[in-house]
Amino acid sequence: MTEKIKQLRYRHVDVFSKTPLSGNGLTVFTNCEGLSTEAMQKIIQEMRQFESIFLFPTAESHRFLARIFTMEEELDFAGHPILGAACVLHEQIKNEEQKGKWVLELRAKTVSTTTLKKEKSYLATMEQGEPYFELPLELQKF
Repeated sequence: MTEKIKQLRYRHVDVFSKTPLSGNGLTVFTNCEGLSTEAMQKIIQEMRQFESIFLFPTAESHRFLARIFTMEEELDFAGHPILGAACVLHEQIKNEEQKGKWVLELRAKTVSTTTLKKEKSYLATMEQGEPYFELPLELQKF
């Protein structure tokens, strides 16, 4: 990897919990312009965080390109990183407002989210579209 990694800002959050260090841990990176796929993967491997999300701003202040990584691979979709990212966006962009709406564009789909500021936390919901089911692995032909 030859690119120079700039100083990154991130938030470590606990999704699905109001108690620190007790929910689904997540790192949310908010200033990712110029990072390659290889760099994002290496960062997550070094942090050893189960899942992390990288956000890239667009021309619309409520819309972000989003890429989700585990230590092994990039994911097309994962729920708790989307919910956690929406709450971080609310905290950083609309902290004085009660409600926020966000659109996250993933590799496989676009997800709309709504956040609500509570006393000491945020509540996030998402519209991920119609569910679809694939055949179990033992029934698929490779």
